[in-house]
Amino acid sequence: MSAGLIAPENEVTVKNLLNAFERESNLHAKYTAYAGRAVSEGLHRTVSLFRALAHSEQVQADNHAGVIRGLGGDPKAHVQTAEVKTTLENLTAALEDASGFHSIYSRFLVENRISGNRSAARVFIWALEAKKTHVRLLREEIRQLQAGTADPTVGSPIEFYVRPVCGYVSCALDPERCWVCNSGVLKWPTSAISPGPSSVQKRFLIWTECELAMLREVGLENHGGPVRADSSRNQALGQRPLLAVTGVLEA
Repeated sequence: MSAGLIAPENEVTVKNLLNAFERESNLHAKYTAYAGRAVSEGLHRTVSLFRALAHSEQVQADNHAGVIRGLGGDPKAHVQTAEVKTTLENLTAALEDASGFHSIYSRFLVENRISGNRSAARVFIWALEAKKTHVRLLREEIRQLQAGTADPTVGSPIEFYVRPVCGYVSCALDPERCWVCNSGVLKWPTSAISPGPSSVQKRFLIWTECELAMLREVGLENHGGPVRADSSRNQALGQRPLLAVTGVLEA
């Protein structure tokens, strides 16, 4: 962290952003490794899920990195080698990881009061909401995998969709605009070039109802001045496509 370039009031926020950046970077590497194990077990639906979660973590890491740079920091992460076990064990480990993030990101949001930085608040909210979905999807995948041969879809790849702005993961293209970040829905095949960082610093300070709800939960709705919600902030969020991730191996 380039401490000399960071304003004193932003030091705690940057420290937490760096913490989050390293966590998300490691989860991206871990889920990618887990997907490889699922391939070897012929569990292509689980491959689909892990690849989608890995893309989601990369989006979140990119978001954190963009805000870190904007505040004068240098986003660096020590990515450790993932411990890979059976796919069921890997799913359980991933669920434990995702479940622990509610308290982490809630704390980061509260500690962001010192700087009142709204770009940081936004990426923390996006990551937190994405993790809630990760928990739901992982629990469902564990349940279906434990059903074994009774579930005919276990060995079949399916598509998950990753919002390229906030990293939210869904199993369908609906709704047309993301309820978390309001990004649009356009299908983009896995073989296409992945979306780049989401340039959070350049967005308008207009919030979705989901974001406002989370600000209320941690007592930050009116911190740093009034905020307003607008479900049509299309220009603020851009029109990047939704990334479709499947378990099909690419050539």
